[in-house]
Amino acid sequence: MGCPARASAIPRKLSCAALRYAIPYVWIVRPELQERGTDVIVARDTRRIPPGSVDPTVKNFHWGDCRGLFEARPEQLAGRSCRTGNGLVTEGPGFNVFARWTASCAAPSAGCCTASPKTAIEIAESPASRCGWRILPGSALYRAGNLLTSTRGGVMPVAQLDGAPSEQVRRGPVTSRIRDRYWELHTDPRLSEAVDYNS
Repeated sequence: MGCPARASAIPRKLSCAALRYAIPYVWIVRPELQERGTDVIVARDTRRIPPGSVDPTVKNFHWGDCRGLFEARPEQLAGRSCRTGNGLVTEGPGFNVFARWTASCAAPSAGCCTASPKTAIEIAESPASRCGWRILPGSALYRAGNLLTSTRGGVMPVAQLDGAPSEQVRRGPVTSRIRDRYWELHTDPRLSEAVDYNS
């Protein structure tokens, strides 16, 4: 971010500054709900801002297009997924969508931040299950066992999608393997650094 000179709006002339802040850890889905799965809706009336306007691969907290927050009932507030103008699934405010079928799994290939689904795809990939990125119309989710992925939530199963039971109502063996491995990576010394709270 930067601060412009008086009466100037030229980005090249901004005086750059960096701001840092810390907040207590907040679960996207409460741990007890992660066992049975959370409820999710696919927003009907809200469309995602096109990537040409706001780059979705940059973590920017620009959720002005996630008015799907208001389409959900209070008990569904853990999950609201936005779509693009042509009806393809993108992501929700603070989480990504990850769909799994019998022998494959995928995350939306456009309109999303890619950090946590990339990790989930790498974990889920196996000789028996092909995983990757693909275009996901809303209809594809209704035939899948759906998961949410989030940097601060991990891998979370979906119990209901638009009020109907998801194919994967609770944590099955595949979900458990992906989820447990995801959190194990947080303590891998190659990928993490311990914080000394006494210094």
